[in-house]
Amino acid sequence: MTSTFPLSESAGLQSDLAGMNPPEIVVSSSLEDPEWDQFVINGPSPHHEQTALWGRLQTLRGWSPLRVMMRKANTLVGGAQILEHPLRRIGKIGYISRGPLMI
Repeated sequence: MTSTFPLSESAGLQSDLAGMNPPEIVVSSSLEDPEWDQFVINGPSPHHEQTALWGRLQTLRGWSPLRVMMRKANTLVGGAQILEHPLRRIGKIGYISRGPLMI
């Protein structure tokens, strides 16, 4: 599942970004994400623990992957994979290993 949020609407930046391509925040819980994996591989310090495959593997241990990405002009420019795990009485905890990633 993927959701996209234009940053200009959520941050009230419409007047500041008039005529420009405002960034978007993309949230994905997909187990496969080739675009994200390519971004990780091409980044300055790639690490397997930020790949979608790593997130998928962690589902066997009760974790759920969630990727929060920033896209500008239809290109990924940053983000992080968050692994979520439910805890009794508390709710969920999130863990970001080897991230966030930025170009």
